[in-house]
Amino acid sequence: MKKLLLSFVIASSLATSALAELNVVTSFSILEDIAHNIGKDKVTITSMVKRNQDPHGYDPSFSDIQNLYTADLLIVNGLNFENWLNRATKQANFKGEIITASQGVNIIHLKKDHDHQHDENHENHDHGDTDPHIWQNPLNGIIMAENITQAFIAKDPENKDFYIKNLESYSEKLHNLDKKIMQQLRDIPNQPLKGIVLHDSFRYFSERYPIQFFPILDAHSISEPSVKTFAGIKNLITHNQISVIFAESMEQNRFITTIVNDYQITNGGQLISDTILKQGNACDSYIGILECNVKTIEQAFISNQ
Repeated sequence: MKKLLLSFVIASSLATSALAELNVVTSFSILEDIAHNIGKDKVTITSMVKRNQDPHGYDPSFSDIQNLYTADLLIVNGLNFENWLNRATKQANFKGEIITASQGVNIIHLKKDHDHQHDENHENHDHGDTDPHIWQNPLNGIIMAENITQAFIAKDPENKDFYIKNLESYSEKLHNLDKKIMQQLRDIPNQPLKGIVLHDSFRYFSERYPIQFFPILDAHSISEPSVKTFAGIKNLITHNQISVIFAESMEQNRFITTIVNDYQITNGGQLISDTILKQGNACDSYIGILECNVKTIEQAFISNQ
């Protein structure tokens, strides 16, 4: 009888502990990783857009809607990055709180008249006039982490010190990463660093660090480059003396191969823009993808000397 009672007490305690955890849904995997570094075992986190999944082509599944229905918090990037958000929250009858991680970030506004070649009739994922790819600068990642921390504290004030301690530790890592990236790129011999990317997804990175990216398509485009676009690439390369082109993790590399073969430019490898990779990979965290990108950039330019 005592054993049965003890088992009941333990089970009740575990159930209460489980219920005490914050139930959090993030819009995509980068936010999931940042939130995990703050909440750790005090928070249950599910991402709608999964690791190594393209957020631009995302359509919420039935299980995603179920997870959203039971969530206390939904953490989103904002800046029109999640164009499916209103539809998903309505389908889920979401009654929790939406936290916008980009709040307080110095936003880059896109020019209507782009300096690079792009298609007039391209498809787009409507970000409006703002660039949503704020996480490409790790100092913005700190602001995102701060917003998430405040949201966790507001919902779970008893664990305030726990969340703040985790934020301080994580912020230090991101500050150190920022310094490391700056030094690594400055140490590459053949300055100035100039490279082509398919989409305009790395503007926050290039505005922070000593590298210039020339996108073929703008930040809105999800279409394939047209014949007109390809025709302008040679002039782009020649005029700007560009020696390297980078692929992205979410694109088909055959376009890069065509450009490399046609214009004798170096294939610099893949840069990761909108996701983190599956666990067990070197790029399986927010910090990891930035480290992977810098390593790819470093190797590309050094091998091109």
